Amino acid sequence: FPELVAQLGSFIGELHRLTLLWEERLLPALHALQADAEARVARLRDEEARVAANEHLSPEDKGRLLAERSAVIMAPVRTDLAALLRTVSGRAATPHEAAFQRGPGRSLRDAVAAFGDAIRRGEYATSWAPLAAAQREIAAFAKQSVPHLPHLSPRLADLSGSRIPMPGLAPDSTGQQLPAPEGASRDGGGGGGG
Repeated sequence: FPELVAQLGSFIGELHRLTLLWEERLLPALHALQADAEARVARLRDEEARVAANEHLSPEDKGRLLAERSAVIMAPVRTDLAALLRTVSGRAATPHEAAFQRGPGRSLRDAVAAFGDAIRRGEYATSWAPLAAAQREIAAFAKQSVPHLPHLSPRLADLSGSRIPMPGLAPDSTGQQLPAPEGASRDGGGGGGG
């Protein structure tokens, strides 16, 4: 039984990994962060107008004050973006995660850096543009047809020969492996990924 228990532990861990792939986690998180960032940018614009109208401050003081307020107001967005990056920047455990890191993951890292630079320069209106481009790239990656199990989870694919019944891989009554549904996609549509 120890081998079966170990296989079950690995099976459960891999199912957890497959529940939400990186791209499926990032898209809603980035969408929510975009709404938060836009609200904070509006607040920064109000602060900018208020500070500009203050006749008692020198131009240097105005610049320093705006930079400080910008850092404070945007800190939660930067913190959340950094947390998202940590999620996808660790060691890739699967070929799918490695492909994500080489493509949309790299774009996301660059976009987060560009976002921070734009905020520091006071370019609030265009600050989210690099992240919007990264979101589109992540969405395109997510819409690709579902990769085969060995690409998504080699460890789970290796368990196909174990004593654990594997959905879609269990032998049918003739002893043949059951094929995966043709044209299956992550959205559950089953009618081809595209």
